[in-house]
Amino acid sequence: MAPSIFVDFPAYSHKSNGIRCLYEMALALAQEGIQVIGVPRNQDHFRDGLQHASHKIAALPTSPTPLGNPADLFLCAETVPLPLLQAARHRGMRIAWWQLAPFGLLGKTQYPKLGEYLLPFSSYTQPNAESHCYYQPPLDQAWAAALQSPRPEQTGSPLKIAIYPGKGRLRRLPASLLALTRSSEVLLITRACPQTRAELFALLADCDGLINFDELSQLNLEAASLQIPVFLANRLFPDRCLESFSVQRLQEAVTGEPERFIEQVQQRHSTTSRPWPQADLLAANQATVAAIKALVGGQSQQSLIRDQAQIQQLKAYTQQLKHQRAIYANVNMAESGGTLALDDYLSYVKGTSINDERILLKIRILDTTFKLVSKFRLTKISEVIRRLNRQLRHQSGPS
Repeated sequence: MAPSIFVDFPAYSHKSNGIRCLYEMALALAQEGIQVIGVPRNQDHFRDGLQHASHKIAALPTSPTPLGNPADLFLCAETVPLPLLQAARHRGMRIAWWQLAPFGLLGKTQYPKLGEYLLPFSSYTQPNAESHCYYQPPLDQAWAAALQSPRPEQTGSPLKIAIYPGKGRLRRLPASLLALTRSSEVLLITRACPQTRAELFALLADCDGLINFDELSQLNLEAASLQIPVFLANRLFPDRCLESFSVQRLQEAVTGEPERFIEQVQQRHSTTSRPWPQADLLAANQATVAAIKALVGGQSQQSLIRDQAQIQQLKAYTQQLKHQRAIYANVNMAESGGTLALDDYLSYVKGTSINDERILLKIRILDTTFKLVSKFRLTKISEVIRRLNRQLRHQSGPS
């Protein structure tokens, strides 16, 4: 009997690119004739999430645990629950880690062992890897439609700059960037607003540039594909990660250099912008499906972990990233504590605040406070503080 592949299934979310990758990869392998069995992390959450998935994904067979034999493969993300991982190891299954993010960067994680397989998703997850298993899930209707709509020049109208906090820390902006935002219309994107993907892409299409505090966000690629310049206000990864990313055109639009960003913003504003063809985004998919298919069939040993030094290198890379203190995903829907003062920060960006330094200090205090709250699992206190702050903001109105 041909080997089967069991796939780690977090609760499905159409808003999470990483989660969609696992489900869409399972579907792609099934369409290649491979026996695919999903392994839901939580049955209740799994059933709820499937309401937003396609019928083909919902029809994939599942198992409560990885019940394979030593010839079968368990494909899991770095956040796989330990009981599922232990079950697969106990049965002697081959383990393949599709590493969607650096191990341990965003919270609790497991680590691979010698003799298991490591499939780094991109240069951001493992910049020194010889190859990467990048996969772009099928574009939803909103993104695909936006790629079909060139943006005419906007000469005579004000510049529009969008800001996205994401999981990153809100920081002081360079003086040249502040001069830009304070003479432009500033638009805000959060994890909760706009509420729909169609509204998000309508907002993006209307922008001349995006200032993003979350270098991990898929929004960088989505904006870049529309030829929107992206400024990384909160650098986390080494430069080589962007330079060797699987979608090579990303580095055309994304930068950490203020002057280059400003020049690109003015260029987009004064000329017609033509989005990328979809093929540029999907170019790596076929090779990644082929690589995992070969692994399932036992035709490839290229990604086998043979040396303990490889695992230590993964841990060292994560520590390097954590020292940047760029990601503080501790409140709301994985946002930084500083976003509780988002109205204040926008007044700083727009030049309408009374005391910029006080606002920046307040944000640093909130970031540190909620990092400690999260570290010591003081979730009830965190919720009380969050609700109190929301009430105060509602009573006082926006800044």
